[in-house]
Amino acid sequence: MWSLLANRMTQIRLFDIRDVSLVQRLSPLGRPLAYEPIAVHGLNPLREAMRAYVSAGYDRTVALTCREPDTHGLDAFGLMYIVPGRSNGRGDAPCAALLFMAPTPQSNELTDIWAELSEAFVAFAGEHGVQCIVAETPEEGNEAEALHRVGFSPLMHQDIMKLSVLPEEMVPADVIGLRALEDHDDSYVKLLSMRVVPKLVQKAEGNTDLTRLTHHTDCGYIFIRNQEPMAHISLHQGRRGYGMQLMFRPEAEDVAEATLLYALSNLCGKSRRPVYCMVPSYQSWLLPILDNLGFTHITSNAIMVKHTTKRLRQPIWSVQTSHANTKLIVKSDTKLRFQRARIRRNP
Repeated sequence: MWSLLANRMTQIRLFDIRDVSLVQRLSPLGRPLAYEPIAVHGLNPLREAMRAYVSAGYDRTVALTCREPDTHGLDAFGLMYIVPGRSNGRGDAPCAALLFMAPTPQSNELTDIWAELSEAFVAFAGEHGVQCIVAETPEEGNEAEALHRVGFSPLMHQDIMKLSVLPEEMVPADVIGLRALEDHDDSYVKLLSMRVVPKLVQKAEGNTDLTRLTHHTDCGYIFIRNQEPMAHISLHQGRRGYGMQLMFRPEAEDVAEATLLYALSNLCGKSRRPVYCMVPSYQSWLLPILDNLGFTHITSNAIMVKHTTKRLRQPIWSVQTSHANTKLIVKSDTKLRFQRARIRRNP
């Protein structure tokens, strides 16, 4: 059983069937930490926790509970999703996203619990080869404070826009070079990402955009001018709406509105559900264009990131570990301690 015993005899462990009542009680009081998947698909915390329990982690969802034996006032619960690796076919999982934690930290005591629960997620992620964890929090509040205590740092500001109702009739203008995304366009999208996304936001291995960890492309469009990718629109369809992610070079500003209008008039599935657009700060110049198309600003948040481990490919002459397993030690103080692997050098 993977577990942690913190100070005040607070126990943090993987969700168990005995925790059903705790999750039911705390779920209405929680804080989403990944906006797009929850807005597009909805979130039932108990269902996700049961799925993680039944699958024993095979569906990559992790549920942790925090129990205070003396009182129910400091109980907590959280969900994390481990994102499959995209840079190779080995099935590794370099990143993860915090999805949900409850209850909202409205007091110093609950902020401490959030910090302990977040630290437990970091420990679990590190033990399972995850290299970074991403979370979306209000820019000012106890949520960001709790994550900051365990090493999360703000990556960037993000605005969330919503188009509640699509216009009855949309007549997009023809944009030369704009077409539907195809399988062989991956190289164009990666090149565009390298040109648009700041290096700090890109994860070095696999050129992963940390702002898109929870986004999956169901359909998309790409705009190419003079053999150069200038814009990319990715759409993800869910039960409750669409998630839209944008990558535009500033040189494509003259066709940005027409390109977006074309994408909205050709939504995958042709459903008339709401469209949620995540706009990171480096694409904020698109906000007035989205306003013209009928989008409204819902909220803003800070994308926070915590780097846990770094994969090393060791040559024969380098240091290597004699014990591969890193085990979490049960203890009585607040910080996690680890049994460090003994290091020896090859002769």
